[in-house]
Amino acid sequence: NLDLDVHEQDIINRKVNKIMLYSAHTAEVFTKLAIKYNLNLANKTALCISNKTAQKIKHLQWGKIYIAAKPKENFMI
Repeated sequence: NLDLDVHEQDIINRKVNKIMLYSAHTAEVFTKLAIKYNLNLANKTALCISNKTAQKIKHLQWGKIYIAAKPKENFMI
């Protein structure tokens, strides 16, 4: 169970620009947390390791979503 305090929410909302998602499961967990904590993703970029991962987050209001050309970390950057 992951709970964020107000300070952690503020850091994510204001200081985090890019979020790397390495699996569909991670994307599902992140989506639940983003909704639970009302995270503002409109100015954030999601870096997804695969199309399957991106599909799990596409309904959120992202600034941008990038999908790696190959499912390897160096293709996410």
